Amino acid sequence: DEARRSGNPDLDIHSDWIDYASAGATGPHDLFEAVRRVLDAVLLSRDILDLGLRSSADLTRHTKLAGRIVELRAALRTRLEQEGLRELVVPFEPGAY
Repeated sequence: DEARRSGNPDLDIHSDWIDYASAGATGPHDLFEAVRRVLDAVLLSRDILDLGLRSSADLTRHTKLAGRIVELRAALRTRLEQEGLRELVVPFEPGAY
């Protein structure tokens, strides 16, 4: 109300402001595919991947991500064993260092 009285917009900053149709998506669930196509077109996909691989996430804030990483590590270890490639990756074992 104060924003409107002072002539400022009173729009909800927490609203979803993305125009999914303009991005070639139908909603947040398929927006990544639209973004990926753009990154491929401007030859930035590899740069973004490299940036992500060199970054770290605050896993205390993103606990679901932390849990998913643990699941993926176990799945990778299982897959490597199935393919006879167990020696390819040495898993981190805290007591081994």
